[in-house]
Amino acid sequence: MLSGAQFTAQKVKGATPRAKVLMIAERNEVSLTKIPSETPINQIYILRDGEGDSIDLETVWNFFCEVKLALERATAGQIAKLPGKLLVL
Repeated sequence: MLSGAQFTAQKVKGATPRAKVLMIAERNEVSLTKIPSETPINQIYILRDGEGDSIDLETVWNFFCEVKLALERATAGQIAKLPGKLLVL
């Protein structure tokens, strides 16, 4: 899964260099030593520590805060009002 996500992120960034690639996964099944120090993925969020564990709500919150911040920066402070259009371009 990680190599496929990295490949896709590289393709996206090749076409749109300023793109931000955030990944969210239920669990981490990759050894931390196997994650390269240089990757086209900006951040990976892991929702659970183990299969039976509940979703970490702080991680979900942090993910959406980062998305909100990226949208604010991309739209020069013009954040979308919901319900309505998500991207104000």
